[in-house]
Amino acid sequence: MDPEIHIIMMKKNTMHPFYEVYSPQPARLKSHTKNLATRLPTLVGKTLAHVWDYQYRGNEIFPWIEEALKQQFPGIRFIHWKEFGSTHSNNERQVIENLSKKLKEFEVDAVISGIGA
Repeated sequence: MDPEIHIIMMKKNTMHPFYEVYSPQPARLKSHTKNLATRLPTLVGKTLAHVWDYQYRGNEIFPWIEEALKQQFPGIRFIHWKEFGSTHSNNERQVIENLSKKLKEFEVDAVISGIGA
């Protein structure tokens, strides 16, 4: 056992061992990382878009999500997934290329993306 780990165990005075862990994945390059978008403080009065790959029951599940969110967030509205097209089809490249434009056109604040099972 590494003496440094042993010292940590003794200082913490615990019966549970501590281990050094090394990830097999390389460190991420800073040039490839992006900051995440700021989270919305609330969904009240916001517009959400359903984006879907037309796989596994999204047509059933999105209405359940809508109903639950409408009860919790007054004034929320939804843009139907048919407005965007399938993100997994013969024309998926075109759908993805046009997605940003369409989201702006519909003044979408957030996206619920369904990817199937």
